[in-house]
Amino acid sequence: MSGLSNKLYYFAYGSNINSERLKLSITTANFVDIGYVKNYKLDFALHSKRWKGACATIVPSPNDIVWGVIWLIENEDKSKLDIQENINEGVYDILDIECDSKSGDKKYCCFAYVLKLKDECKTPSKLYKNVIINGAKEHKFPEYYIAFLNDLEDNGYEENFEYFKEKICLFKI
Repeated sequence: MSGLSNKLYYFAYGSNINSERLKLSITTANFVDIGYVKNYKLDFALHSKRWKGACATIVPSPNDIVWGVIWLIENEDKSKLDIQENINEGVYDILDIECDSKSGDKKYCCFAYVLKLKDECKTPSKLYKNVIINGAKEHKFPEYYIAFLNDLEDNGYEENFEYFKEKICLFKI
């Protein structure tokens, strides 16, 4: 993991690309850039009670890329993210990963969370998918990637995010 002395670069590709979602847990997170990781693709692979559908992960995939947001977080806030991502329960694992900036002129050494546990659930809820899409639009991801996110199949479960965010922290994955 790399960053600036007491800070870390975090590559988010799922719901944490949405500033409002991330800042429910990490109020000190600072947006750095958008970027991509080469030779990985976005996948969904574990049913979440919190989101009522499959959780996002990234998996190795030659010649693919995953777009995400590069955040700078305080070292002490990483433990809050670890709790959110259920590291102690073995749900997600931490991956050190190199990200290229959107412009391609910068590289960041980041950490990301990847699913360790997987099940047969491969379809995110509409709610979860929309939180990701809204984050992609907020941060001006490339149009082709937003179209890709829009085209992802979802299970139809939808709830108002304003209502949902009041109880989001009550659920484990």
